[in-house]
Amino acid sequence: MLAEVTDHFGFRTVFKKYGFKNSFETKQSSRVTREIKHLSKCSGLVIVTGGMGIGKTTSILQTIAHLKKEKQVIVSQSLAVEKEKVSVNTLMSAIFSDLAKDRKNKVPATAEKRERTLCELISAKNKPVLLFIDEAHDLTRHTLNSLKRLVEVVHINSKFPLSLILIGLPRLKNNICRSSMEEVGARTEIIELEGMNTEEKIQFSKWLITSCTEKNKKTSEIIDDSSIKLLAEKVATPLQIEQALELAFTQAYQMGENKVSKEIMEHAIAKDINAVDAKLARLGYKPKDLAEVLHIRPAEARNFINGKLTRTRFEELRDGLLQVGVPL
Repeated sequence: MLAEVTDHFGFRTVFKKYGFKNSFETKQSSRVTREIKHLSKCSGLVIVTGGMGIGKTTSILQTIAHLKKEKQVIVSQSLAVEKEKVSVNTLMSAIFSDLAKDRKNKVPATAEKRERTLCELISAKNKPVLLFIDEAHDLTRHTLNSLKRLVEVVHINSKFPLSLILIGLPRLKNNICRSSMEEVGARTEIIELEGMNTEEKIQFSKWLITSCTEKNKKTSEIIDDSSIKLLAEKVATPLQIEQALELAFTQAYQMGENKVSKEIMEHAIAKDINAVDAKLARLGYKPKDLAEVLHIRPAEARNFINGKLTRTRFEELRDGLLQVGVPL
């Protein structure tokens, strides 16, 4: 949002920045914290999954803050960006970096020594260790198999457990649950985020606007309640709410209005928000992923996304996606 728009409506910060760094407590975020605390008592893989913008990262940040405050477990985080290139060695380095703070405890160069040293290090800390891995839907199948084995090694050879928390789009869960990944999937706990209901989305919108507005401004002065209700009914995620609000206030400013009306909000909400390509993107599926899941060529996958197939063929592929857990 441009400075002239924020000045016009009396905003002290932008929606996207505030929404990402601050917590809106919901039953769902509390549930994530409770489940991860429970699962940290034994070694294992845990998947936290939900659509794009549904609040995975925010819920996990709340969980991490809670765990660090309680000090009952040791929290480690992988900061590697290119997840397609991340190996189990990279993720083990993350654990070493967070557990071995002194420079004397360097990551051993050889594989056998590295695993032994890691088990000794976790045992010496006298607490369970949790490694959080975001964007885990891009991890390769080989890396996921190696992580399963790492958890088993620590379980057998360390006094305290290691839990790996994989945060990702629904594609991660669907891939793990495929029969070809049964060895990993059978040993994985899954926490699914289903998003806010309409009332929660209304409360989130009001909380966000109020939090970003100067104290001398009331929400009712700059946006109609009917606009907020419409927004909650039309969009699905907190990220979409932030985007639509920013666009609505920008459009209102450009029109010389001091308040966002229902009509302005109607125009601000993307018309293709529920198009096939948008839905698939929120689930984490690109053409190459669709091609692999449906056993078709990438070109046909692109035609499916772009609506260039016959109705019969489109419905065949859509039904195929439903069978592997990809709802459209």
